[in-house]
Amino acid sequence: MEISEEKRKELISQLDRLSKRAFEYLRFLGAGFIKKIMRMISSPRIFFENIFWRLRVKISGCKSEIPVTFFFGRKILLDIRDRDALDLKLFGLLPADEECSLTKYFIMNLKSNDVFYDIGANWGFYSYLAVIFCNEVHVFEPLPNIAKLLEKNLSGDAKVTFNNIAISDKKGSSEIYISESSGRSTINKESVEMNGGKNMGKIIIQTTTLDEYVLGKNLPTIIKMDVEGAEYMVIKGGIDIFSKHNPIIALEVWSSSFGGSISMKAVELLREMGYTSYRITDKSTLEGIKGDLSLSIGQGRNCENFIFKK
Repeated sequence: MEISEEKRKELISQLDRLSKRAFEYLRFLGAGFIKKIMRMISSPRIFFENIFWRLRVKISGCKSEIPVTFFFGRKILLDIRDRDALDLKLFGLLPADEECSLTKYFIMNLKSNDVFYDIGANWGFYSYLAVIFCNEVHVFEPLPNIAKLLEKNLSGDAKVTFNNIAISDKKGSSEIYISESSGRSTINKESVEMNGGKNMGKIIIQTTTLDEYVLGKNLPTIIKMDVEGAEYMVIKGGIDIFSKHNPIIALEVWSSSFGGSISMKAVELLREMGYTSYRITDKSTLEGIKGDLSLSIGQGRNCENFIFKK
């Protein structure tokens, strides 16, 4: 059943309210007594809850499964020993401008007949959101510790197909470099070296290609792709899908000072197959944008999510 326009606006309103609170808190991040006091004054609940969970993790190791409620009402379990998971616990959303912009776009544009592929799901924020709107959701997360809990949270939902695997340009196995914040983990060694993560741990994970995965399955109509610099590998392994079936793509692009040349390899490959790049506006509409996208990202920001359509 299609979600009503009224319900979509209600979700946007809730997102705006909570993101405003999150950004007010994050505005005062950093070392120093004054900033700490400002964080406490601006958002006392977030301030003290952050201290509580950090202390609990540090002292006791913390129970791994903590209940979390997202702004759209979905209740799940997360392991808040991970920095990204703790942010979701504190804010109920992904607390970054580029993520809130993409969240709004999905709320306004996902449809009941969509088949949504979440490539690089991490803790699954966008997967849970897509379940509200879409006919099918295919979830891809290679890190075993995250995948175990993500699969548990999604079990029993007939719309969801869960995959503890990385989408790449080959079927087999690969090293994945693991960051302190799980959302920065990647199978692309070049992006690790470019962003100074040479001391990251690594494990072996399984990989497949998008063209291989879709055999016998419904094709994606919309893909969210956030794989920390491995986007080119994902696209290369899905040439048939992207050149013939034209799914809409939401792609994270890094700024020029943060490895933008890696992102632009993926962008140019999509453009070679006939895709046009679009920026998401403040009103969740799309504005065509050409050239080097990494140069268009605002100062002080590491990345932005762009939409690609034919």
